[in-house]
Amino acid sequence: MKRILSVAVAGVLACTLSLSAWQFPLPEKFPSGTRVPSLDETYPNFVVRDGNAARLERVFAKGLRGEPIVVAVIGGSITSGARASRRDLQWGAVLADWFRHAFPKSEVTYVNAGIGATGSNYAVHRVEADVCAKNPDVVGVEFAVNDGDDASATEYNEGLIRHLLNCPTHPFVFQVSMMAKGCVNRMARHLPVSEHYDIPHFSYRNAFFPLISVGKLAHTDLAKDELHPDDIGHPYVGALVGRYLDGKLAAFKAANRAPAAIPPLPSKPLVGTTFDTGRVLTMSDVKLLENKGFTRGAHARNHKWAKCGGLQADKPGSKFSVEIDAPTCAMLFFRINGPMGKARVTVDGKEAGVCDAWFAQTWGGYTPYQLLWRDKPGKHMVAVEVLEERNPGSAGHAFEVDAVLTAAP
Repeated sequence: MKRILSVAVAGVLACTLSLSAWQFPLPEKFPSGTRVPSLDETYPNFVVRDGNAARLERVFAKGLRGEPIVVAVIGGSITSGARASRRDLQWGAVLADWFRHAFPKSEVTYVNAGIGATGSNYAVHRVEADVCAKNPDVVGVEFAVNDGDDASATEYNEGLIRHLLNCPTHPFVFQVSMMAKGCVNRMARHLPVSEHYDIPHFSYRNAFFPLISVGKLAHTDLAKDELHPDDIGHPYVGALVGRYLDGKLAAFKAANRAPAAIPPLPSKPLVGTTFDTGRVLTMSDVKLLENKGFTRGAHARNHKWAKCGGLQADKPGSKFSVEIDAPTCAMLFFRINGPMGKARVTVDGKEAGVCDAWFAQTWGGYTPYQLLWRDKPGKHMVAVEVLEERNPGSAGHAFEVDAVLTAAP
């Protein structure tokens, strides 16, 4: 029996769009009255590049044998499910449902490793614990609206992709580039990585931009804010990836052969190997060498390790120091619109930066990524001191360090 997700959108009638091996109900119109384009219209532009199919064929072979399959996604707030009213409408959940339909004898597990307001830079440190440790067979990566528009975005993205491709389960890995208002994303920073490692790259932006550019569709049809797709946009992404998988599965069945051998990674990286491996150290994992005024506090950040609590202080002059043994190191601190202050961070006695924890926006708080050093093996002394100086918009000096992040080739 075919398993069909039900997408309820108030005030519109749903019609079924047929795929070769899978059916997914999408509404006929957006709430605005604009027609929802068919997958036939958007799919050709959605697939920016194809990739080597060997890893995907291994997953298909597992499914045809009825073996368990783990589908994981990692990304920012879109991947975490923002604006989707139900978990089963998340694009990653719809992707997992494709595998349940295609391989009804397999137990399909869905792993959502999305964290809002984070990018590839943080992901390279947490991907081992959040994704690889779950033994994934399929991994979708979505950071094109979270990463910055500079060369570091390519380097962090490469570290993330290399780590995933090196997972013991040899998962099938692909990237999806979403878009912000104005059809903006960082696909240009990520596509070279997909090309270098011969993995598929899909673009939600490319799928809809031709229609938006001629006025047949508005950004507000796809997202009620500047960024996040809703109960139509989310499953539409999953349906488009499903269309791609339909074609690949049909071709594999028609070939009637064993999966192709997985090719080795390129002999040379695109940028480098600085972020090949990563680790997240909670503030409970590090030993304090000095502490004046900082306390461990419980909080409810959107992180798996949040229950460990960060180090918090609210008075100028508060200071702590730790010793970190790693070639590359960064830290996460908390920023929000509230009584937040500034702190000076020093590494081996030299200033590494001044972090401002006050945030002008009111949509919530997040954890900025602060790179402290890179490619310098050995032990380093890190000190954080709350300053008297604060942002003019803030009424206090609170500062919180949530984690130390390490990386190595």
